[in-house]
Amino acid sequence: RAELTQVNMATMENAIVTFIATEGEAPADLKTLFAARLFSGDPSDGWGTPLKYERLSDSSYRLAAAGKDRTFGSDDDIVLER
Repeated sequence: RAELTQVNMATMENAIVTFIATEGEAPADLKTLFAARLFSGDPSDGWGTPLKYERLSDSSYRLAAAGKDRTFGSDDDIVLER
């Protein structure tokens, strides 16, 4: 399930990078990313919990998966910050 999470996060990251390249800034939220039709994959981690996206600045963001315990903010979270 951790591998599936990594794949889903990488797919979403590619969509975010493409959005930044075309729009000049990170999407405000995942709805904006979906509306741009750049991401059509599963926005969940391998345990079925929706990924959490946070825009940090025009060019940076954080993606987080809750992990096996399905609780954000715990030790098993998988976080990607760019």
